[in-house]
Amino acid sequence: MRKSVLLLVGLFWLCEIWASLAMADPLGVQLANGKIHRFNVRIANNDQTREKGLMGVQNLPEDQGMLFVFDDLTPAQFWMKDTLIPLDMVFIDGMGVVSSV
Repeated sequence: MRKSVLLLVGLFWLCEIWASLAMADPLGVQLANGKIHRFNVRIANNDQTREKGLMGVQNLPEDQGMLFVFDDLTPAQFWMKDTLIPLDMVFIDGMGVVSSV
């Protein structure tokens, strides 16, 4: 019985990892020197994913992140509740240009 429970927990954990990887989309950013740097980002485009953000994430490679997508161009507020890793925040305007870091 205990082995079955551990197997189910392990399968659930693998499904969670697979789902998080499936949500990662490549994002290309053109640098000032013209080169393109690619990131794998998770998309937060609804209230639920924006509220959770990167809460509980214990490790985030340098080429990964989260892109928060909003329907309008009003300023957004962010909080760092239960965020376990240091983050850089980059704000992108409606034209796709970095407006602040």
